[in-house]
Amino acid sequence: MTEENEEKYVRRRRADASRQAERQAAAEEASMRPGTEPERYNTGNLTHGNARFGEAQRMTASQSQAVPVSQYDPYTSVTGSQPWIPEGQNAADVPWVSGAQPVYGWQNQFRPGTQPAAPLYPQGQVPQAPKKSRGDRGGQPAPQPRQPGDGRQLKKMLIAILSGVSVTLVILGVVLWFTVIKPQMEQERAEEERRAYIESQVTYYNDKYCPGVYVDSIDLGGKTQTEAHALVAEAAEVNNTWTARLMWEGELYATLTEADLGVIVDVNGALEQAWQQGHEGDTEQRWQAMEKLKETAYHGSTVSDSGTGGTLEASLKTLADSLYIAPADAEFLGFDPNRTDPLIFRKEVLGRALNIDAIREQALQMARDGISGTIDLIPSDIEPPVTVASLKAERYTLRGFSSTPISPTKSTDDRNNNIRRAFELISGSVIQPGKSFDFNKIVGKRTLENGFFPAEEYVYGEHVPGIGGGVCQACTTIYQAAVRANMRIDKRTPHSLAVNYTPYGKDATVYWFEGRGGQKIDFIFTNTTDSPIYIKAAVQSDEKNKKNLVCNVWIYGETLGEGVTYDLETEEVVIPAPEEPKMVGDRNAKYVMYEDEQYETQKAENGTEVHRWLVKYVNKKEVERTELETDIYPAKQQIIYFGTRKRPETR
Repeated sequence: MTEENEEKYVRRRRADASRQAERQAAAEEASMRPGTEPERYNTGNLTHGNARFGEAQRMTASQSQAVPVSQYDPYTSVTGSQPWIPEGQNAADVPWVSGAQPVYGWQNQFRPGTQPAAPLYPQGQVPQAPKKSRGDRGGQPAPQPRQPGDGRQLKKMLIAILSGVSVTLVILGVVLWFTVIKPQMEQERAEEERRAYIESQVTYYNDKYCPGVYVDSIDLGGKTQTEAHALVAEAAEVNNTWTARLMWEGELYATLTEADLGVIVDVNGALEQAWQQGHEGDTEQRWQAMEKLKETAYHGSTVSDSGTGGTLEASLKTLADSLYIAPADAEFLGFDPNRTDPLIFRKEVLGRALNIDAIREQALQMARDGISGTIDLIPSDIEPPVTVASLKAERYTLRGFSSTPISPTKSTDDRNNNIRRAFELISGSVIQPGKSFDFNKIVGKRTLENGFFPAEEYVYGEHVPGIGGGVCQACTTIYQAAVRANMRIDKRTPHSLAVNYTPYGKDATVYWFEGRGGQKIDFIFTNTTDSPIYIKAAVQSDEKNKKNLVCNVWIYGETLGEGVTYDLETEEVVIPAPEEPKMVGDRNAKYVMYEDEQYETQKAENGTEVHRWLVKYVNKKEVERTELETDIYPAKQQIIYFGTRKRPETR
């Protein structure tokens, strides 16, 4: 509260106190007069005076003096000697006697006939109006002074709130109009226009055929029933001259008429069915039917019968029987290894049959459309269930192939002829399911009588002259083909020395010679499939270089499966050769005679340990790996022969 407002507040309270005192004095004076009503003036008119009380008040006010506010003291009586206690109350109930908070002067009740001589609040203190609770209805506390401008601020706040609410309502109304009301009104208007349009379109064709309706290829859209009947009937009458010529390989087989087809021309029935298109159901259903006719037109025909009642059926059946050829399956005839394709088949025979249903339908459609013309009789091929292609794909396919080169410098003509002789005895072999291929049994002894020639061969780690040298390369080539054909290898022996036509671990040696006591080294594999296998083997020119020769082996039989192949893979580990040479005394003087002479018969060479796997591929991707036995090619120690005799002294 500012000083100016505080001063106004004090002056107003002083004036209130003065007027209260005047009214009290006037009431007491009036109560002393004869015939007055003191009790009523003392109680009811203290605050609600009437005309009589107001008159006494004015009379008293002219004779009394207002006591200054600064002289009021609530702790003293009117006389200023003892605390004043209101009439009818105990001292304990009086705040200024009991020590409670003093009651300000404007809340006091004066005893009749008395007047306080001093202010009822402490001297020098500015009275503060006590707060009045909402439930307090007793007494008459002074109203809380209102700050300047409070009413105007409240009014402005109310105006702002009302303005905001109004603007919000306007915005909501605009949004509602554009998002809900207006689109709905437009949709309803569009739907109403659509219904009106559909109604007009459907109504227009109430007595006309709908667009997209044809009978005997005549467009009836927009025509009345009378107009349509005249057009279709006239065309049907002209179509009675319809004919179709049946042609076989350029020659006329027969000429058909409607009588031959056994058809019945029904103009009224065709027009009735055409009229139903777009004229059934309510307006919406008719409209939907008319829309469908725009996409797919209706084509009716005055020809109503299937044609089975005429002579066409018997004529077509007779023709079909004369043209029919039964199909014949392909057949495997044999195996000839001398042919480029050694598998011999009898080719399948395609069957032939006339499609009577297709010819009948074509003739009937021509009759319905009223189109005369020619029908070519073209039989359909009938493929047999077994063909050469199916046989090759299932039971006579190439399972395994191998090729090894023949050295043009180290392989002599006799050695090459020995390979040819071995392949001559092997090629054309047929191994039935569960049976084995035995190299020595098929090729026989390597003798001159058996067609073999003298040639150097490996025998137990040594190069020695013999008969049949080169047969081991034939065996190696067959071994590799058998592995790729996924045959079960029952017996196989590697060479003791490296060979020049295949890497370590992929070779196979054989031996059978009477001159060495009938010693044998054999190669055997078994056919584990459900079908026979066929072997072709030959010495041929190398496709990359025609001057060189190669050994080729093919194995045919049951398919391995789509995209399935097998191959042999190896990994070599070196076996170091001994560091010290082997010294051999040449007692027979084969190489040297005297002690100071030496002769090296074998150089030191590292050996090889070969790890081997059979690998299965599907579409060239490895799917399975099976480890096979390990091959050991021993290291070679250096061998030196030295003489054993003393050299004689010379004079």
